[in-house]
Amino acid sequence: EAAAVASDDRILEIGPGTGNLTVELVKAGAQITAVEKDRNLADKLKAQYPPGDDTNVTVHEADFLKWNVGKEFEDVTAKVAALNERGPDANGNYPGDAHRAKVVANIPYNITTDILKTLLPMGDTFGDMVFMFQE
Repeated sequence: EAAAVASDDRILEIGPGTGNLTVELVKAGAQITAVEKDRNLADKLKAQYPPGDDTNVTVHEADFLKWNVGKEFEDVTAKVAALNERGPDANGNYPGDAHRAKVVANIPYNITTDILKTLLPMGDTFGDMVFMFQE
């Protein structure tokens, strides 16, 4: 609920683990890119959400801190930039802002700073970021 995920949202899920949150994001109809470091968990998620199924989930087995998030979401960044070239509407809102992706993550406390250092400069790509922190 905190992420206010809608059916047309593009979501980056960091550390999906066993997929409890992923299930809820799928129910909302979002397009999900999940990055899981643990091979066994990633394999289970890939089996649960195989390529080509109708859930719009793509699972990457990778260490997020070494993964190229910019490349994966370059289409979002380009779309936002192209739409925002038009300038703001009468209310001062830029049309591309509604097309930014969201981050939903349940991350270990010890890598929080590194993840935030990666994501915070990417405001042209990600509009909302909702984090849960593990001790």
